[in-house]
Amino acid sequence: RETLRDTGLVAFHRIFTDAALATASREAVALSPHAYITDAMHNAYQLPANEGLSSTHVRNLMMRTRVASNAFDEISHASPLKQLYMWDGFANFVAEVVGRPCYRLADPLGCCSINVFRPGWEHAWHFDESETTVTLCLQDAQEGGDFEYSSPIRTSTEDLAAPAVAAILRSRSQYSASISATGAMDHFQDMLHATSSTPPSGAIGSTVPRVHKASFTPGSLQIFHGKYSLHRVTRVLGNRDRLVAVLCFASEPGVRNSPEVQQMFWGRTAQV
Repeated sequence: RETLRDTGLVAFHRIFTDAALATASREAVALSPHAYITDAMHNAYQLPANEGLSSTHVRNLMMRTRVASNAFDEISHASPLKQLYMWDGFANFVAEVVGRPCYRLADPLGCCSINVFRPGWEHAWHFDESETTVTLCLQDAQEGGDFEYSSPIRTSTEDLAAPAVAAILRSRSQYSASISATGAMDHFQDMLHATSSTPPSGAIGSTVPRVHKASFTPGSLQIFHGKYSLHRVTRVLGNRDRLVAVLCFASEPGVRNSPEVQQMFWGRTAQV
């Protein structure tokens, strides 16, 4: 719990038996050619643009993501992955780790899915809609495909944490984000903060929030607060797909992804 609270992520390296992992990995490989492909532009918050802000404002800055995904209803009922997700004992385990109740998402597509990153693909920096996300590595890339994440930098979806997000984007991506409504004042702010001995916490020009890289090997399970920690998957290199199961939980029952997110990642919507 301390590691999760301080860094935003905790990892467990052997959650499946070798046989169960092999079965889940084989199914993921078989499903991957049929995964819905997303090649989309999105902002870090996965929200529609705010027309009152500039296109370079961190709230509106669009970044490219390429990923494919197999939805929950495509995974076989006999899959160890689906059995793990539907087991109440697993939800109880996650709840013990995060220190609060955990409920499976009421999302027939996105509650538990398999993300496919093909060579050359990456997932740009973003926050999740789901409060707690669990990932299970089924196949790693030959090179690249690193999972990078910040320590928690916000406490609610209403909190943009704009200075911190912009600082990470400026230092760890090809994108240049602003935090002023017009995008015109940041250079002046940079100069001002550079001459100050005590720049405001999180301000552009101050220390960039710490970014971590998670271990990603087949069978490793990670629990993280993607709603509060900015995160991304770096570009996959080599000739092997990166396959990762994504198991989502919320602190109250009935939570589901928005239709916009469902359409983006699975090409269809399904609200129960």
